[in-house]
Amino acid sequence: MELSRRKAIKSMVAASIAGIFFGDSSRAQAREDSQESMINVMLPRSYSPPLYGKKSIDYQYRLKIAIMDYLQDNYSHSHLPFWKCKLKDIDMEKRMLNIIHWIIQSLKKLESNQYKPDPAWILAQIMKESYFYEFALSGDFAAGICQFIPSTAKYKDMITPDNTDLNKSSLHRPDLADQLQRYRNLLGKVGELESQYSQLFVYDREFLYNLLQAKAQGRDFPAAKEYMQVLTEAKDLREEIKQARKNYRQFLLANYKGKNIFDPADRRFFEQFDQRVLYKAPISAMVNMMSNNLRARHGNILTATAGYNAGLSRTYSSKGQYENYGKFPAMQETTTYVSRILINHHEIAKRM
Repeated sequence: MELSRRKAIKSMVAASIAGIFFGDSSRAQAREDSQESMINVMLPRSYSPPLYGKKSIDYQYRLKIAIMDYLQDNYSHSHLPFWKCKLKDIDMEKRMLNIIHWIIQSLKKLESNQYKPDPAWILAQIMKESYFYEFALSGDFAAGICQFIPSTAKYKDMITPDNTDLNKSSLHRPDLADQLQRYRNLLGKVGELESQYSQLFVYDREFLYNLLQAKAQGRDFPAAKEYMQVLTEAKDLREEIKQARKNYRQFLLANYKGKNIFDPADRRFFEQFDQRVLYKAPISAMVNMMSNNLRARHGNILTATAGYNAGLSRTYSSKGQYENYGKFPAMQETTTYVSRILINHHEIAKRM
């Protein structure tokens, strides 16, 4: 009885990933039989997409067609997010061919016993991160199609603008190049104030009660003057932080402006200035991070992806049988992030 049950489960799992491996007739039949997404949430360690030979070429072609169809269906008459222009004005097919190529190459470099993320999932993830815009830039200076912040990029051995060896004379607005370090120093100062005077920056019932009680009884609050100075200093520091962020963003955008990563000279510049805006290094880093996250969360693609967005430690669970698979952090941003990727993946997979 147990053997029969296991065979049935294996058959169900095989059917759930059939859309990845088989031809058009099989996919069409699968869609007729079921409207369920082809994603397997608990990715088996044995899963591997076609990486070599004709099957791989066919698979990459179908991936490209699927993502292009998905974009065309939703953005043929509106501006693409991040790009500020319409899809027809972007050579997206060239980008898809290159991005898919580097996803496959990155998967090839993984060891045989490592989890291999579904390429369609990686595409869905990149779509959520940047809509494939190489010069996408976040408020925290995450850049490129995979949106790596400078510290994570450097940890993954990528060259970033704050560790480049390029001569300042080859850069635009070199006077703003030090603003990232200034931004970090200012954040540190605010952090020190918030730690030293935590009652001022975090709701503290007892502190508020004592303050109101002193006021109601007509007594002085001894530290009032000191606290006002601290709050004023924190306010001024936050204004400086805002300006430093704006300055560094200007520095990055000035050096991205007018560049084309498909131009050999511009590509050489970015290899020495900011590898995050290229394809090879960030895609390899994303695939590796997702593989490691899948290992840590025993194949749970959802918590592995949440870990990419919020940090893997935030997906840790100590709840008995659930510990291996992790949990979602209580963060709205991460919940939205994973849900959008899930939808992207479904829409890509059903078009393959």
